[in-house]
Amino acid sequence: MGHMKVIFLFSISALICSAVLCQERPPGPVEIVDEPHHKLILKNQSVQVFRLRLLANEVTLPHRHRRFYAFISMDPAIIGNEVQGRQPVLTELKPAEVHTSRGGFTVAERTILPSLLRSWSSNR
Repeated sequence: MGHMKVIFLFSISALICSAVLCQERPPGPVEIVDEPHHKLILKNQSVQVFRLRLLANEVTLPHRHRRFYAFISMDPAIIGNEVQGRQPVLTELKPAEVHTSRGGFTVAERTILPSLLRSWSSNR
């Protein structure tokens, strides 16, 4: 009976360890050009322009904004900006409203409202 208990405990331990090791780890931060929701529309020596499109409750991969940037929301929306190491910040966006940031951080953006977020951003 003792051998069966040891085999049983070993089997359970092996299952738990393999479940933990096989879990998908969240991806590390990517460059904005590699973030799938951001599509590079224009690039030259002065500027890069991206189009961001998020559906309801969709979230971007954590991505780097290395430099100053500006963005324009095309639709009314509420987004959550999730900067690494800080509490998420909710931002209400109005159509054609321009926002700027000095950059230098990693962020994941999440739509809270509405069902679609469309914005254009420019950096350099």
